Amino acid sequence: MLAFLSSGSRHQTSHLLNLTPTVARNLPSLKTIGTSSTRLFSSGPPTQYVLFYNYIPDVLEKRPPHRDLHLSLASDLAKDGKCLSGGPTTPLKADVPDGAVFVFSDEESANFFVKEDPYVKHGIVTDWSIKEWTVAVQS
Repeated sequence: MLAFLSSGSRHQTSHLLNLTPTVARNLPSLKTIGTSSTRLFSSGPPTQYVLFYNYIPDVLEKRPPHRDLHLSLASDLAKDGKCLSGGPTTPLKADVPDGAVFVFSDEESANFFVKEDPYVKHGIVTDWSIKEWTVAVQS
């Protein structure tokens, strides 16, 4: 079981972990519980920015002339540590993507990507939005 432990929540979460009050009181504010690949954040979880795209139905036919530049833009931002991940989304049991999701380290990079993306410029993206995402657990 995972729990977020900060200085104000040790007592409240100790019952979730079956810890005695003494053990809970002595836990550091950043504690990894479970596997070593899971990080919990003591100084507040990092904020990332998620870009959601919706695509035109015939995206597979329309994207080829713009795909290399689209991927190059994302790759350049990834090399700079600004685009953390991204790719198309496809409904379950479908063959054609209906959109994409990209995760950015800052809002400016997400907006830059939208502004420069040939998929947006050439009408492959029908709608987009950027949402702030507070990452509570990350591997």
